[in-house]
Amino acid sequence: MKHNVLVLGDGGWGTALALLLNNNGHKVTIWSKFPAYARQMNQTRRNPKFLPGVKIPESISIISESLHSALRTPHSTIVIMAVPTQHCRSVLAELKPLYDPRLPIVSVAKGI
Repeated sequence: MKHNVLVLGDGGWGTALALLLNNNGHKVTIWSKFPAYARQMNQTRRNPKFLPGVKIPESISIISESLHSALRTPHSTIVIMAVPTQHCRSVLAELKPLYDPRLPIVSVAKGI
């Protein structure tokens, strides 16, 4: 079964997972908290700060809009929580009022 995966976090871990999921045929969107960096990644199709030298295919969307919009464009079927551990609380607080219990959220946090 193919999914519309929303990866929360534009770091090396989130980008690497997005690439893997994309290579396995899923529709992937990377959500960035930082609009300027998301624009740079879209223009260059690279993540120079966190995953230098790796090309991001055009099939992966990179956005920096509200989480409400991100969850619906395209309609996400799985959310990957790949933000740094120290930022999980703020992202989850933003996500909480939007949460649908039918939507799986997979935490891939590291560095606890």
